[in-house]
Amino acid sequence: MDPAIIAKQQDDWWFQEYEESVETPEDCLKALKELKQLQNFIQENLKTVQAKLTTHYESGELDHLKDEKGSVLFQKCSFTFVSGRKLYDFSQCSDIVEKEAELKELKNTARIWAKEKDSASFWRVLAVKEN
Repeated sequence: MDPAIIAKQQDDWWFQEYEESVETPEDCLKALKELKQLQNFIQENLKTVQAKLTTHYESGELDHLKDEKGSVLFQKCSFTFVSGRKLYDFSQCSDIVEKEAELKELKNTARIWAKEKDSASFWRVLAVKEN
């Protein structure tokens, strides 16, 4: 099993140690860089693993692990396939494109009366290109 998962199961000791290691601003920057890299790695690999798992699911290779509701049970976890939503591309529908442009203009005009909210702040981490 993944050490991070084991750590999570053992009263978060790994995460507590990690929190203690980010005291200085430099430590925070280093940790953020590493976590963002890990996040990107995980996102890329999640797509690959989920695509492969979907292939196994659709071919029936997981049928022996399914419960009565169709969820896959494995290592005390329930995995449920959720098919994607239908999306519609209206870019070729001139009436809708025109109405969307009108709505955008109306929203820009109405901003003076609208309640303003801030989205959550975050840090963007990019590698510096060397010349």
